[in-house]
Formats: sequence, structure tokens, C-alpha cells
Amino acid sequence: MSEEMPTCPSCGQPMRRVLDLSYGYWEWQDGGYVQRFTGTGVRVPPFACGECLRGFDGLHPQDPASWSRVVA
Repeated sequence: MSEEMPTCPSCGQPMRRVLDLSYGYWEWQDGGYVQRFTGTGVRVPPFACGECLRGFDGLHPQDPASWSRVVA
């Protein structure tokens, strides 16, 4: 049984990559690296959209039932 790829409710792109970025990431900007975060508070979601890096609670790449719970 094949499932359809979920779409990110934040950027609208298919979630081809789901990144395990619990503590955020570093992005090159204006000649140096700036720290970015996948969450907006102290509690950080474990997985994020590979396009916009928005984090989502309840999502796990190996659980197709969780894909429908991804909300903005």
C-alpha cells in the first residue's frame, strides 16, 4: 500500500525530506552563520520540513498515520 507524500502546511511544498533537527540548524547569512530553530518555544518538535524547516509535533516519518496530524 502506497501513501501520498504529505504537504507542509507552513510552506505548501511536498515534504520530500523530514529532518531530525531537535536543536535547530545553522544557516549562512551575510558572511556568517546564524542559528535558526525548528520550534518557536522551549519545547522543540523532533522533526521538521526539509524545505522551510518548520517543526511539527506528532509527526514521525515511519508512521503514515501521523502524517495527517501535521498542522500549521
